[in-house]
Amino acid sequence: MKPDSCPLLTRRLPLILALLAIAPGLLWAEDVYVTSYKGTTSTTDVTPCPPSCVSGTVSASGSSASSSATPVPVIPASGRRVRFGYGAGCTWSVTPMDITLTPAAGSPDYTFSALQHVPGVYRIYVTKGNQSSASTDIVVEMTATGGDLADVNGNPATAVAVTAFQRAEPMNVWIPIGYITNNEASPTLTFTHVSGAIDSSPNRWYMDAVRFEYIDPCTGVAPELGIGGPLAAGQTFVNVSDVAEGATNIVVYANNVEIGQTNYAAGFAAGSVAVPTTALVKGASITARQIKNGCVGTPPATGPIVGGGPNPKVRALLGCWKNSGLAGPIGANTTTGLTNNYFLSATGLRSGYNTAPLGGRSLPAGACWYTATFDHASDAGLYATSGVIFTNTDRFCALEGLVFSIDDTDSGPYDIYVDLIMNGDVVIENFEGYDAGAEVTFSAPNAAGTPTPALTYLSAPNSSAVSQNYAFEGTNACRIQWQFGDTNNTRWAHILANGATGKRYPQLDTSKPITVRYLVLPPGVTTAHKFSGTVSQITGHTPAYLTGSNNLSVTVSGPAAYTYQWTWNDIP
Repeated sequence: MKPDSCPLLTRRLPLILALLAIAPGLLWAEDVYVTSYKGTTSTTDVTPCPPSCVSGTVSASGSSASSSATPVPVIPASGRRVRFGYGAGCTWSVTPMDITLTPAAGSPDYTFSALQHVPGVYRIYVTKGNQSSASTDIVVEMTATGGDLADVNGNPATAVAVTAFQRAEPMNVWIPIGYITNNEASPTLTFTHVSGAIDSSPNRWYMDAVRFEYIDPCTGVAPELGIGGPLAAGQTFVNVSDVAEGATNIVVYANNVEIGQTNYAAGFAAGSVAVPTTALVKGASITARQIKNGCVGTPPATGPIVGGGPNPKVRALLGCWKNSGLAGPIGANTTTGLTNNYFLSATGLRSGYNTAPLGGRSLPAGACWYTATFDHASDAGLYATSGVIFTNTDRFCALEGLVFSIDDTDSGPYDIYVDLIMNGDVVIENFEGYDAGAEVTFSAPNAAGTPTPALTYLSAPNSSAVSQNYAFEGTNACRIQWQFGDTNNTRWAHILANGATGKRYPQLDTSKPITVRYLVLPPGVTTAHKFSGTVSQITGHTPAYLTGSNNLSVTVSGPAAYTYQWTWNDIP
């Protein structure tokens, strides 16, 4: 018997309706059974009355057509027989009770039990194991003493009409027929034949077993909570989602240790609640639970991982569509004929199908706008699904989307600005002329697409929208936000070029470079800088040698003064 962890329901039937309304997916904690036979011997093993009583025109020896439904009603199908009635007005009464029955010599004892919760709410089931001889139209009336009945919809009733014994009803399964709110441990259900043909052959009423299934009144009242982002080191709050309307207490845990809670005696509104916490620590697993009407929810075993804060190191690539039928011009929308998705500037997949692409452009966090150049003439192409390297020789392709590959064991959050996307000297998108907050050209990171990233996202932050916080040129840029749910470096973010407005899979001339401006600010930095001049390709030793001195140089134009940062394999 499981001890109650929350207040018991009273035995008024309208409460069943309320319970069903708030708990559509119920979990069960107790099953109690009564069978009409306790063994296989036709003359000596009839279960005495109580707990099972049969009267009227009923078989003396019963039938071997017992149901194989699971859960098993104490006695397995191979170890019991079934009573069957074949005369009008016969009845069957069952009373759950604590009793041990001893069948024929050499057979095991069978122990049955009473209802463990008083009062409690139990769903009632019956089962049958014969179809061909069952009555086609039998209707049985169910009544009760020691409790109040309700039909299968939870509506109170003094008598419930049951059609579950009819031939067309399924065999070898538990068929729900109603509810009882009991006020004693051993209530009695009585089933009485009221209509339909039952005779010795071929129409019979098969009486096998009844099941009482306890409905925990706390089930579904305080369901499992979700965790929304951001989750960054040093943060002193957690956004908790899926809060039940009327919940009065929410507790947040880091690695199963409480770090904060909030209470509201009047009850929270359904949705999300920000809970104050101690400072979050990078790498901690965050979970939460709620309390409502005295019912204490259970936190999940694990939750999303706290990241180091915006922005961890990330790599940028382009997703493209290959199609030999594309004919331009640059920037033209594409809606049909999109096949053969590939990554531009990828060198491989981190761990096979749909995992993060390798290569691309490293985007370490910094206060300056970064100009990344992608070029079909020099960058490798990689089929996104197969990982096969190839070269696209078509004159035009379509921009399928922006791709960001995790480059650190850090979940984020990520907060990246994108601006002034160009193909050669043609502007593909600069996000000017749109209202702040509009979704332009690029959809939110978790939008469905092919291929589907191997990722775990938090529900928030998750957006792609026009922002006027920072801009490389003009007043607008696209701000893209997301956070991974863990630190697995197979993760990658897929931001499709199919937003609500703006360009839609714009065409690109593969003979011209594609430039994208990115801003990846580190924590606490609120000022962005940009370089408006030009930087040439690196010149000097070709190849360069590890064992010697290598003089490398670039030519720079634009307003001075300059600060140079050289990197080798993305290491300053």
